[in-house]
Amino acid sequence: MITKRFTLSLSLLTVLGGLATVQADCQLYTDHDYTGMSINMPSGQQINALGKNWNDQISSVHLSNGSSLIAYLHVDFAGDQREFSANTRYVGDLWNDQISSLKCTNPDAADRCKLGY
Repeated sequence: MITKRFTLSLSLLTVLGGLATVQADCQLYTDHDYTGMSINMPSGQQINALGKNWNDQISSVHLSNGSSLIAYLHVDFAGDQREFSANTRYVGDLWNDQISSLKCTNPDAADRCKLGY
């Protein structure tokens, strides 16, 4: 019998009635005021290239669970960067529709309760 051991941070997984659901710590929207299409990212996820449908489309950022979003002007985490550490209804004229890669981070994630299997 092969036994696999792994841990999952509660920021990434919530167990509800036997079902597991991924929670979004960083939510990105195509329009200001958290409207339009959205991308949901758990803490720890990185997107090195948003792709043609999302590249240069982000206008607002909603954060939860103490997470931050690091946005980059170019793909592969290159070019200028900006860290969003609070909910942002509008990313501003300089960053609106300019983001090409992202990192959703949480400095407190290591301190969260973990599940062991």
